[in-house]
Amino acid sequence: MAIKRAKGLDKKPLFDEAGNPVWEIDIRISQGAGKPRRRVRTKGFTSRAEAERAIAAIRETERAARYGFALAKDRPRLQQLITLRLATITPTAERSRARRVLFTWLRLLDPLVTLDERFCPVGGYQSPVTVEGLETPQIRQYATLRTEQGQAASSVNRELNVIAATLNAAASFFPELNSWRPPRIPRLKVKKSRRERILSEEEYVRLLTWLRRPPDALDGDARAQNRHNAHQARVRVGWILQFAMLSGARHSEIVGLRWTDIDRDNGRVLIYQAKTDRYKQIPITEPMRDVLAEAEQGKRGAFVFGASGKIYPKFYRILKTACEQCEIPYGKRTADGVVLHTTRHTVTTRLANAGMDFDTIGQITGHTAKELIAHYLHHTPGAMGRAAQTLAQIGQSVDRNDKSRCK
Repeated sequence: MAIKRAKGLDKKPLFDEAGNPVWEIDIRISQGAGKPRRRVRTKGFTSRAEAERAIAAIRETERAARYGFALAKDRPRLQQLITLRLATITPTAERSRARRVLFTWLRLLDPLVTLDERFCPVGGYQSPVTVEGLETPQIRQYATLRTEQGQAASSVNRELNVIAATLNAAASFFPELNSWRPPRIPRLKVKKSRRERILSEEEYVRLLTWLRRPPDALDGDARAQNRHNAHQARVRVGWILQFAMLSGARHSEIVGLRWTDIDRDNGRVLIYQAKTDRYKQIPITEPMRDVLAEAEQGKRGAFVFGASGKIYPKFYRILKTACEQCEIPYGKRTADGVVLHTTRHTVTTRLANAGMDFDTIGQITGHTAKELIAHYLHHTPGAMGRAAQTLAQIGQSVDRNDKSRCK
């Protein structure tokens, strides 16, 4: 099948009464074995997009007849699935990111889809792309596009996770897809970027001591109010650092913690995880109780560690200054640099070194996949020393048994 602008005998484009160009479709129909195909020309399309939609409908009908599928209008479409899936994503940032990824992918598969600046479909056009018709090469198209746009392989893989989660949820929206198996998700090869940094006990004490010290000249302006505000901001960074080491929570989870999430009666803190859209429970230990009591004295609203529930830019400046004053490398682009997320690696490693199993660690960190927990584990000199002692004991026991047999 082919599309072209209709031409008359003089080879000039034809126009309708309104002066618009007319488009036509050439279709070649088989007349049986050994017979030439018959050409059928359909005219009257006022735009190329209209002609392309007609061709797509014809091809879909042919495919349905050849393989015994139901017609596209009776099968779930990708655009419907995307709309339903976005409605279930609660966090605004996650929903915006998923909308950008999914509708960019849909437009790649169907160029007739038009998006606005917020990546929302406009014009009322409904794409005929069906969920069942998706295959791995169509998903790879998105990965190729983002790579050509200069996106890092690790970032592309995270965006592919959005596509994978949407396709895996298809059966929950469309029961007729219960027996449908989503296509394999391609993955880009990522260079080793694992951070081996954990925070030592000595470094942690130094940072916490510097952040929680009384007001002094380093807090800036000599005016009392400015010095008081600078001191409070510094102490708040200390609270967040301490809470991170006591819970293994992410930065966004800590600043989003509400006073209503603290269940003192049952001795637990409920921390909302935006990535999984569920809560995890952290036991309230004595040090955590002290931190929460100090934060409650300066209570400023519904959130425990701030007024807005969001990460404030001053946090990073204060933490960087603290690291510089304590002679500790800072920054994810600095060799052996410390960032707040380092505390999450530290907590996971210490729990593992204390003999905790992966299921218990996952309940604290919020990970459900053991592979992710393993990503956060790092060897420490103390752990390696204990391992060496264990190996030595095994060797000694084997040696004793061999000698007893020889006697």
